[in-house]
Amino acid sequence: MLKNQIETVLDFGSGSGILGLAVFKFFPEAKVDFYYIDAEANKNCYQNAETNNLQDKSFRLLLPEVRNKLLKEYDVVFANILESILTLEKDALVAHTKKGGALILSGLLRHQAKGIIDSYSAAGMKLVSHVEKGYWAAIL
Repeated sequence: MLKNQIETVLDFGSGSGILGLAVFKFFPEAKVDFYYIDAEANKNCYQNAETNNLQDKSFRLLLPEVRNKLLKEYDVVFANILESILTLEKDALVAHTKKGGALILSGLLRHQAKGIIDSYSAAGMKLVSHVEKGYWAAIL
């Protein structure tokens, strides 16, 4: 599915940026775009990059007013956000995922996973893995 080297990552709904920042630990040359609706969260994301000595890595903090600056496609797309946003942004998340890339959806309650799996499958995505822990679910 994924090649050995990840070059581009989108952390959609990035919040603190933990998912996108973790990419640099495994793929230090990657380019990561963090997209979130709140400028304060983007400041927190940058602080987390500094705390982890990642401030010199290749990343951008993007807000909705510059959404058009997102790349057309990414090797990996993370979306750790609410079910309603995953549903609303389905077409964009699918479109931003390169063919052969990975779309990782989380932030879901267990009972919400089936509906999201069905919705994204209908949009052309292939279910690779579905993990549940406690009340939470994640989908690849």
